[in-house]
Amino acid sequence: AVIDGEAGAGKTRLVQELASYVTGRGGLALIGSCHATSEGLPYQPLIEALRNYLSQASVERLRQLPSLWLAEVAKLIPELGELLDISPNPPLSPDQEKNRLFTGLTEFIGSISQDKPMLLFLDDLHWVDRATLRYLSYLAHYIPQERILVVGTYRTEEVDEGHSLAELIGQLYPKGLMARLTLKGLAKEEVANLLKGMLGLKAKEEEFSQRIFKETEGNPFFVVELVKSLIEGGVLYPEGEGWHILSGEIIADYVPATVREVIRARLRRVSQRGRELLSLAAVAGREFDLEVLSAADGYEEELLEIMDELLQAHLVLERDQGYEFGHELIRQVVYEGLSSAKRRNLHLRIGRAMESVYAQQIDEVAGELAQHFYQAERWQKALD
Repeated sequence: AVIDGEAGAGKTRLVQELASYVTGRGGLALIGSCHATSEGLPYQPLIEALRNYLSQASVERLRQLPSLWLAEVAKLIPELGELLDISPNPPLSPDQEKNRLFTGLTEFIGSISQDKPMLLFLDDLHWVDRATLRYLSYLAHYIPQERILVVGTYRTEEVDEGHSLAELIGQLYPKGLMARLTLKGLAKEEVANLLKGMLGLKAKEEEFSQRIFKETEGNPFFVVELVKSLIEGGVLYPEGEGWHILSGEIIADYVPATVREVIRARLRRVSQRGRELLSLAAVAGREFDLEVLSAADGYEEELLEIMDELLQAHLVLERDQGYEFGHELIRQVVYEGLSSAKRRNLHLRIGRAMESVYAQQIDEVAGELAQHFYQAERWQKALD
């Protein structure tokens, strides 16, 4: 099974709860993670998961397993060979070596699952290496016969159609060899319940939970981190049997660095032209018109190609009447990253573009125009 969702949606936490459920009932949970720095390291998450098992397995149990398969596992975990004094298997052709390795790993995992039902959890598969994916494809055809559940998580915004993980999903899902679950943001009521669990909020504090929902749009990680930041900043504090928030405080000002860094990391993976277009869009507003951006940007021919990049990264979404940022916090982080001079310049470009695009409906956008020219410090234009 694979679980996807944006960063902070709760994918890892969900599977961690599943792991606790499995181990609490006598099962075995092996956990391995992919890392941004290890994309080129073959079998990295599998090695981590198997080392997790070896750290708790007895030598006596390991010696009961066939040395043929142990020698294959030892190729990935050399200390296993040293511990059990296992001799390497005789060399074969490259294809035969790979098949023997896959068979050895699968027999090893299958034998373990005979002792206890197993959960194999591979986190952050958007950074997975190709060797691991090839093995997972092999394993998917084997595990229906065993007491094994393999669960992987990945960030939706990191996996486009050309990603090797997307190719694997496309192969296994139609055959019924893989289940899929997409985690969305929490609804207003769910955010209220989360805050009730964290803070014990009363019904009278419903307005506060609605403000938190507005700023986080239901992303669980953002909710938790924002509440922590408000408490640490002294803006949200216990009073009597409930919680009180200082009046007049703007919650958006307390979005913590942890949340902003999650968003900045996503922005860094976008091309230079993509970031330039996002800057223009951030100045235009949460919702924006592609025709206005085109007039302001001046690169009409490549604009749709750049928008495709931003759509695949889930930084923007396509709507009936145009486009909008996938999250208001994305727009805020982009906008805050602009220098004052850059903001003035982009507001001026957006204002002039709107004058051109809406020349026949200028009265309908007069308020927005005034705001852009005001931010551009073109005082007379703002008054006009």
